[in-house]
Amino acid sequence: SQETVAWLKELFQFCHSKAQELKKEVSFEFGKEEQGAEVEGNEAAFSEFLEEMVAFAKKDNMPLPLFVVGQTGTKVLERRNVGNFENHFRKAGEIPPQIQVPKLVDACNRYGVWLKAHNVDYLTDEGVRWHAQLGIHAANIAPEFGVGETLQILAICKEFGFKQETEEFLSLAYESRKWEKWMMPNSTATDTEKAIISGHYVFSTPSFRELKERLKEKCLPHNIDLDQCLKEKLKQLIYRYLFNFNLVQS
Repeated sequence: SQETVAWLKELFQFCHSKAQELKKEVSFEFGKEEQGAEVEGNEAAFSEFLEEMVAFAKKDNMPLPLFVVGQTGTKVLERRNVGNFENHFRKAGEIPPQIQVPKLVDACNRYGVWLKAHNVDYLTDEGVRWHAQLGIHAANIAPEFGVGETLQILAICKEFGFKQETEEFLSLAYESRKWEKWMMPNSTATDTEKAIISGHYVFSTPSFRELKERLKEKCLPHNIDLDQCLKEKLKQLIYRYLFNFNLVQS
């Protein structure tokens, strides 16, 4: 809506002004809609939004937006991608991503802005490769990596019988209630599954930091460097996207 665009402009001006005041160089990403499971169906409206924001930036001598978020048919709920990008939820009459997404990419290219897809987590390798093939400039992935780190911590706890630490971690995560926004309608997920979904939200809390220090100490007799183990797991998860986006060689 125009009200949303007006808010964006106000925030854009404020953030740019504050960055100049603090002598900081910042880049901007715009999006005006909540992430949905369907592909953006109105390329004309998308282009008009881009044109308006780029003109606004130029008029006030502000930097062009680096990214704009478009609806590319990816949507994460629980630990899966429920969007229609991979045809999981294709409805009769919907425009296939391979037809509509390049139109969004072309619009971005015309205005010198990069298209970013959000909620790209949990796609298959083929689904990730399609992003590169369709010309999507960037992808946002976060829950998959956070959940991966949580699962690695729990796997280590299980391997060495750290039952108390497992229970403490799961309890902290579940009680954060951060899983609520990720649940499917009428979800049948268990409390443990909900805790796994929200584990990464408690990583920065004092309670988890103290728990992690205990785990690191308990891992040492088993010749396990917990931090290094977690880094390696995250590297594996990240590499899958780098490879399928053709950013690294096999």
